[in-house]
Order: sequence, then C-alpha cells, then structure tokens
Amino acid sequence: TTEIYTLSLHDALPISDLWQQKINEHYFIKAVSGNKIAGFASLGPDGYVDLLFTNREHQRKGIATKQMVQIENKSRKLGITTIKAEVSITALPFFSKNGFVIREKQQKRIKNTVLENYRMEKILR
Repeated sequence: TTEIYTLSLHDALPISDLWQQKINEHYFIKAVSGNKIAGFASLGPDGYVDLLFTNREHQRKGIATKQMVQIENKSRKLGITTIKAEVSITALPFFSKNGFVIREKQQKRIKNTVLENYRMEKILR
C-alpha cells in the first residue's frame, strides 16, 4: 500500500479527551488475530461510523467488511435507519462498494493541513 498521509497530517490530528468520550458513548468492535488487534470500528449513537481501521498486515482479508456488517446490524437494532461517515479518499472505494453514496466532497483544515474527504451515507433496509 502507498502511504498517502504525510507527517504534517499526523502532527495535525488532535489528541484530547474526545477519545475518552468516544469510548464511553460509541459501540466498538475489534478484530483480533493472535494477541494483536487486526482492526477496529466504532458507531456513534447518532449512526455515525466514526472509526474503521484495519492493520496493514490484515488488509484485504474481509475484516472491515465483517465489521461494517456488524455496524449495520447494531444500527438496525438501535432503530438507526441511515448510517453516515466522513471518508478519506483512500477509504472511498470500500465505502462505495458497501453501499454508501457521496453526499458532499469536503475540504477541512486542521492547523496548516487541508484534508479532502467525502461525507457519505447509507440508508439501511
């Protein structure tokens, strides 16, 4: 895989009590291989897919797809009819393949770095 993100992006990402809030409020899924985390995902109470990550060593093995199915099932149980995500250009093909549609192309500035991403949604049936 090609590294798209630069050091300046890593420097721009905020680290705060927001993580603790997510842990308290979100539904989390983790995939484990041996004794290592292979991937994780989270669903906010409003249907926002906030985190979806697969470790490089475990990509292309269906982990993210299985986690997305779990997120969709949990959403249905909670009565959520539309799930949303803000998706990087790297993740765009995965989300599109899984039924998400682009609602808006966005540019977000974090400190001195401009990130391009896509606001996407999927209506659950």
